[in-house]
Amino acid sequence: AAFERAVSLDPTFAAAHAWLSRAHSFLWWMHYDRTSERVALAKAAVDRAVQLQPDSPEVHTALGYYYYWCHLDYDRALAEFAIAREARPADGDILTGIGYVLRRQGKFQESVAALKQAAELTPRDAVLLTNMGDSLGLARDAKEAVRYLDRSIALTPDGARPYALKARYLLRIAGDVAAAGATVAAADALTLAQNHEVAYAAALCDLFARDYRAGLDRLSQWPREATDHHL
Repeated sequence: AAFERAVSLDPTFAAAHAWLSRAHSFLWWMHYDRTSERVALAKAAVDRAVQLQPDSPEVHTALGYYYYWCHLDYDRALAEFAIAREARPADGDILTGIGYVLRRQGKFQESVAALKQAAELTPRDAVLLTNMGDSLGLARDAKEAVRYLDRSIALTPDGARPYALKARYLLRIAGDVAAAGATVAAADALTLAQNHEVAYAAALCDLFARDYRAGLDRLSQWPREATDHHL
């Protein structure tokens, strides 16, 4: 609503159109609105931004996210992020987009390199630190993954996802059942046990500890959509 207000006050404000497009794309990506109309709104806003300021790094970044989030067109997304980066080589937002797309392509080491640069530029971005930990885990570097996830937890101790990822990578890579269980317990102490990712990590702890009945009991309490998320 704020971006819509901004472009209504100044229809020539290219950056506002670009960010409006990103907001629409994000609503689609996060499954808040998976209608074709939402994608069309994202496209219309970014097209207007391109008309107004075709060389703007904000505009090319918005295009990158549009192709990434709305179409999973990773090559076109990276091409747009590359154009934006030429103008702003030390922009953490652009590097973050590049890192996320590279991870989607399965290029985990390249993703880690891009996200590490972004984290150095924006060290208090807890979401970025969480995703950095996830990329490191996918690259099978449990020690570094845990280090970044702990940084995210320190910044936002009430966020569920870093606890869940930390427990999962402690189990799957390090094989440390005790440390993973302690991580889940810390999340439980903050009343995060009902979060589906934390519950999944807890079920994995049960599995690795060979407490199969506890795992089955835990999974049986999930709504079906939470189970589908991890199949």
